[in-house]
Parts: sequence; C-alpha cells; structure tokens
Amino acid sequence: MKITLAVLIVVGTLSRADAAPVAPCTDHTKCPAGSFTPKGLAVKLPLFRSYSPEDARKQVTRVIVVIHGDSRAAGSYFDTVAQAVANAKDTSTLVLAPHFLAISVTHKPCEGDDDAPDLIEKDDVNLFWNCNSWKGGETAMNAITTTSFDVIDQLIEHQRATLPKLSEVVIAGHSAGGQFVNRYAAATRLKKTTVKLRFVIANPSSYLYFDQHRPTAACGNNTGSCAKTEDFPIDAVALLAGCANFNEWKYGLEKRVGAAASFSREALLKAYLKRDIIYLLGTEDTVSDTDPDAGKNDLDTSCRAHAQGTSRLFRGRAYAAYLKVIHGAHPVVHEVPGCRHSAHCMFSSPEGVNALLH
Repeated sequence: MKITLAVLIVVGTLSRADAAPVAPCTDHTKCPAGSFTPKGLAVKLPLFRSYSPEDARKQVTRVIVVIHGDSRAAGSYFDTVAQAVANAKDTSTLVLAPHFLAISVTHKPCEGDDDAPDLIEKDDVNLFWNCNSWKGGETAMNAITTTSFDVIDQLIEHQRATLPKLSEVVIAGHSAGGQFVNRYAAATRLKKTTVKLRFVIANPSSYLYFDQHRPTAACGNNTGSCAKTEDFPIDAVALLAGCANFNEWKYGLEKRVGAAASFSREALLKAYLKRDIIYLLGTEDTVSDTDPDAGKNDLDTSCRAHAQGTSRLFRGRAYAAYLKVIHGAHPVVHEVPGCRHSAHCMFSSPEGVNALLH
C-alpha cells in the first residue's frame, strides 16, 4: 500500500509538471473570438488570438502582434503568422491580430474592402477609424481621445501584466501594416521594462523620414549611389516635382497629428534609433509608381511617396541607406528572394520566420 501511494504521488506530480503544451489555433475561422477593451472606453478592438488567455498564462513567453494591411484582412494575416509559428514547432508564442475597422470620410467602404459603413457606424461595440487614419496613429472616429497607437500600447501592456513568463513582444506588419509599425516604433508610449520589444517592418509603401533629406532620383530608383551624404539632399526630388507637402506626417514630421503630436522631433528620432527593428524587403516587390497598374498593387503613388523612391523595394533600400548615412544607424535589412507583395510569402520565408522568432 505504501508503494502504491508513492507511485501515485510521483505520477501525479509528473503529470502536472510535464503536461504537454497546448497546440496553438492557426485558423481564424475556428479560433475563439477575441477582443481588447482599452481603459476608459465602452468600445473595443476586435482581434484574433492563437491561445486562450488561460493557456497563454501557462506557456507563453513571446507575443507577436501582427498588423494587417490596407484591406484590413486581419484573419488572413493571423493565419499566415500563426501557421508560420506552428510550423516552427513553437508552442510558447501567442499570436494576436487586431482588426482596425474603418470607413471612408464620405461614409463609404474603403477601397478594396467589404466592410459595411452603415453597420460599422451603428456598431456601439467596436472601435473604428477612417481608411487611412489608423495607419498613422490617429484617433478613432468613435473615441476621439484614443489613437490606434494608444490601443496597441495598452494591448501590449495588458500582455505584460497578465503573462507571467513573457520575455519578448514582437510587433510586425506588412504593407500598410509595415507603415503602421514604422511610425509606431517612433511614437509608442510604452515604457521600457525587462520584456524586450522588437519591430518587424515588411514591404511598406512609405516610411517616416525625420528631416527634409530624401534620396536622389538615382538612389530612389536603384540606378545610382545611396552611400554618400550628397545622395540624400534636402528636398531635391520633392521640390522639383512641386510636392510642397512631402514632409508632412506620416511621410515626415511636419504637421504631426495623433500620437506623434505629443512628441518633439528630437524625441521621435531618438526613440526610433534605439529600437530593435528588422526590415524585410521582397526582392520582387518592384512595381513602379509610374506603372499604370500600380494602384492594383496598393502602391502609394503620391508625390510624397515618390520622393522616397519608385517601388517598395527601392524605397526600402533607400530608407535603410538614409538611416545609415544621415543618422549613423546600422539598420538590419533582410531581402526575401522571390517574394512579391505578399504577407504570406514574406512571413512564411526563412527570413520572415527568423525575424519573428529569432
């Protein structure tokens, strides 16, 4: 009887200590619906999550917050990243994919989007923005004191407070989501803690410049040098093109709005240069802003974006060179072979998985 009791005690102890980790959910249509309610608000941010809060508390050491693109297909982005994590046999990473609902300022659907404006406006449950404001950290249309950056700040703070094993948070975005992450890295209000922060910026249409320097035409279209100070003159391409607003937010720091408005220019630059940031560029994401079909590729063809280069790949290369030449930074850039403008291709690639999980 004593032997039997001892065996039962040992077996019971092992079953609790060595219980197999729960497998993550990787299909947003089958995952439990999730949301996050910011402090002081009655409306919430809908999101997809790969673990329930209970399972996350037991086993999660890393959180990936993935920001969707212009179409705001949060479910598709969630599936891509959650599956990439699962394929890496990682059971300690929680994937969160927030959904920024949006309508146009004329109360019509955003281009390429099926969200119904009348349903969104009558919705007293979820936060919503206009088609572009969410990307630059501006306030929600139904919560005028809360920006999209504030919401992500609070979402991350909540993970820090509720996940006892958490050691790292990764904020990743592709396309418009990459634009979001680029600006967010400069204007987040998150305080430094022992939980590491990493930002992964993939194939955005434009970047935040911290002064009036822009690449020359040769640098911006990949036909000339990007290695010297003179390759980044002040205003050159923009002024020649008659683009007077080339340096306004979210392309530059003039006329800042939303979350960025509360920071000085110096503070935004200083914060950005301190961040752990990885840039991912698809080697085939080369549709030019002069291409008649550029709009179908969701490429920003404005003069403000054109002042940064002619395609996403060339704009990314020029931006990395700008940070190095003008600001003495050492940006980490990985070009992903064979990838066009595809979040799935980028985040499922070895370079993408390494950026998310390294």
